[in-house]
Amino acid sequence: MRQGLGREYLSWARRALKAARKLGRQEDISKLLLTIGLAHESRRELRQALSSYEDALSVAKGDSLEVDALNNVGLIRSILGDSKGSIHCLEQALSRARDLHNAYSQAATLHNIAAWHRRHSQDSSMEVVWLEKALEVWRSLEDPWGMANTLSSIGIAYMNLGETAAALNAHERALTLREEIGDKLGQWRTLNSIGLLYTHTSERQRALQSFAKAHEITMELKDLDAQATVLSNLGVLYSKSGENGQALRYHKKALSRHRRNGDQHGEATSLNNIGLVYYDLGDDQRALSFFQEALSLWQKLKSREGKASTFSNIGLVHLRLREYERAADCFRQSLSAAKSIHDVDQQGITLNNIGLVYGSSGNHKKALAFYERALVIHKRTGNRAEESTTLSNMALSYRERKDLEMADLLTAEAAVIREKISESPIPLVLK
Repeated sequence: MRQGLGREYLSWARRALKAARKLGRQEDISKLLLTIGLAHESRRELRQALSSYEDALSVAKGDSLEVDALNNVGLIRSILGDSKGSIHCLEQALSRARDLHNAYSQAATLHNIAAWHRRHSQDSSMEVVWLEKALEVWRSLEDPWGMANTLSSIGIAYMNLGETAAALNAHERALTLREEIGDKLGQWRTLNSIGLLYTHTSERQRALQSFAKAHEITMELKDLDAQATVLSNLGVLYSKSGENGQALRYHKKALSRHRRNGDQHGEATSLNNIGLVYYDLGDDQRALSFFQEALSLWQKLKSREGKASTFSNIGLVHLRLREYERAADCFRQSLSAAKSIHDVDQQGITLNNIGLVYGSSGNHKKALAFYERALVIHKRTGNRAEESTTLSNMALSYRERKDLEMADLLTAEAAVIREKISESPIPLVLK
């Protein structure tokens, strides 16, 4: 998780902006407003970011800074749920970039339009369509860095669509380019993505190969943060394989790296991951202890994203302990935090969990109402795994209500989605 730029940085940028305005230096004013917007965005202060980007847009006219401002306004409006306003800005940005014959800005804008489709389009495959357009621009520029980065994005997009063979193909092409240009940073990130892909498809040995190569590069780079990322993903892999002892070992190694690096965001993430392993082991008290330690750090860091996920995890422990009021309270706090940062995916997960509270306490009518809300979000975000989970939970509630026909229908639908996620005849192509 990226740490936000500090108050000192914002203070400096505002002083510089004041000086630029006194001197009437329009280009510097635009750049500084964009910088201030970026600082707010990194701190998840989205309304303030939007205001700064819109101010930059009012100053920048007819040059690449106008394209940058239009892109940034479009991206923030997208996150805030203004789909029409967002795509209008992004289409304007693309038009301006073409007028300026600025191929680099065109490629960046095509990426952003792809991101818009991921968030708002009814057809989730449109993200890949727009990324392919960006790839064509990078090809015309003969820019291997841009091509590699776009191929990695295509790989992630296919992964989200459940098309793992296509995802692997894109990541492998990205990896080849990164090796050719000596991009070590990109290499470990791409190998890490391949490892995550194989983790998702439960191909343990292939995942281990990818993570091992990624870790080797992070050691060569002496990048503690990168090492911690790979170690955490190894922890997730072992946890998914049921090897909880190994999972704890790797999550604790990641925790050590984060602490050595002074990365409190990473530290909180690792504490949360360790709590999840103990939760899987059925050790509720240890799980709670680690979740609470993580939550304290998130609160100290004022990270609403971290609080959203950790409150949800604490709620799951209370749910298993049949402490329904405590569970519901935690899930409500999780939902509130997720809404405040427009984290739609987490909202869907938490709504599903609130449904679990009502289902576990026997109120299946209310449980189904929350499941339905969660399902709408999962379908919109393309989170197939969570969609399958929510459908299974709905089936249980319908079964309890003696509506066996609906229960069987939902169970079958969930099974089809799980099968689509897991079916992936992926050839071994790692070097």
